[in-house]
Amino acid sequence: MGVELAVGAAIVGQGLNAYQTSQNNKYNADVQRFNATQSKIASEEEAEQLAEEEQRVVGTTRAIAGASGIAVDVGSNADVVDDIRRTFAADIAATRFAGDVGVFQGEAAASISESQAAQAITAGVIGAGTTALTFGLSQPNLFTGTTQTGITGANVIAGQGGVPGLGGR
Repeated sequence: MGVELAVGAAIVGQGLNAYQTSQNNKYNADVQRFNATQSKIASEEEAEQLAEEEQRVVGTTRAIAGASGIAVDVGSNADVVDDIRRTFAADIAATRFAGDVGVFQGEAAASISESQAAQAITAGVIGAGTTALTFGLSQPNLFTGTTQTGITGANVIAGQGGVPGLGGR
């Protein structure tokens, strides 16, 4: 009776361990998706701030040029303003791209975690089945007194089993 209880506890333990591992991986997937979303939100906010900064820099540049009597819409001042706009446009695009990369990385990590969650359940089922099968095969047959492997219980205990490594030859 004690062996059966131990085997049952081992099977339940494998199942609980698999379930807990699966739940942890599902939680990790949720956190990774949340972080991906936050990465996108942060990059969009930063891009908006850069766009606002662009307007301030262009406005300041035009105001300084206008106060100096320089034409603001033609000539070298217009080139400076165009360069400022191009630089900010590149920065804004890079910031948005970084947010998109963060989303992609987060989604990829979440997919891996979900796959690991499913694998944990599969491993738990296989482990529990293996434990049950091993126990079943090691039990003496009710009719012959031998196990499925041909070893009698008394011979194994006495170190005279027929399978190498199980007290045998």
